[in-house]
Amino acid sequence: MKNINGKSLNIEFVCNEDMIARFWFCNRRGMELDFANYLWGKYPESYKILKMFPLNDRIDPMILDEVKSQPFFKKLIIEALESKKEIQSNFNQNKAKIEDLLFNRLKIDFNVPDGKCFCMPREYYAGNSFANENENIFVYGSPQGKTDTEYDAVYVLHEDLHSLFGGNPFEHSVLQLIADFETGIALRGSPYEGHWQLKTPMRELLPYWNLFVGRNKEEIAQVCELCGFDYNLDEYEKYRTELEKMKFSKFYKWLEKTQKEKEIYQKDK
Repeated sequence: MKNINGKSLNIEFVCNEDMIARFWFCNRRGMELDFANYLWGKYPESYKILKMFPLNDRIDPMILDEVKSQPFFKKLIIEALESKKEIQSNFNQNKAKIEDLLFNRLKIDFNVPDGKCFCMPREYYAGNSFANENENIFVYGSPQGKTDTEYDAVYVLHEDLHSLFGGNPFEHSVLQLIADFETGIALRGSPYEGHWQLKTPMRELLPYWNLFVGRNKEEIAQVCELCGFDYNLDEYEKYRTELEKMKFSKFYKWLEKTQKEKEIYQKDK
């Protein structure tokens, strides 16, 4: 996790034809199969690259031009523009609540780098971060956000936070506790499930997390019932005073020191 001073979330929402064409190759739902087979036969190497690494430029640019020339692509652009409008609105409606949660309740003492969200057609089921040292960019578009406005806000935040937290089980579990779990509770009263493979790592962190955010025993019991997790509260009470006083950066380092090397976080390294 990087440490950057500041207390705000700044995300630019954009709709970009080139990105929509690139991520068409990752979309397994509604793909025009005859046309896909044609591209596979004509540009096999470029097709394989785009399917696995959509931002890779070691491709024949004509493959993207062919996608953009298709009648179905005009429909995708219209859908992406509508998606952008909705996603941006859903995030902005919840932005003040999210910032209050992050910088007050969760005591986060760093700022997320300014982000750029490339909005995809909702049928893409897209959610990927491509953040690096120079820029915080990610793609997002999910049909669930069409009827669940909080879902859009939570998962835009999730991808935005990947600029600070990596994809290994430990960092990803902490990220998911911030976004899917805690922000879900703040916005709609219950957490989102998140990545199923992180359920067990999150279960390991949750007792310490609940103490860090200052939940009393009754509140912890309610949260555990909401998410289906259960543990002996008294076993962890000895950590309460220490963890409640910590800012987020210190708490994160404490978790790294005491939890990160457990076998459960070494999987998929």
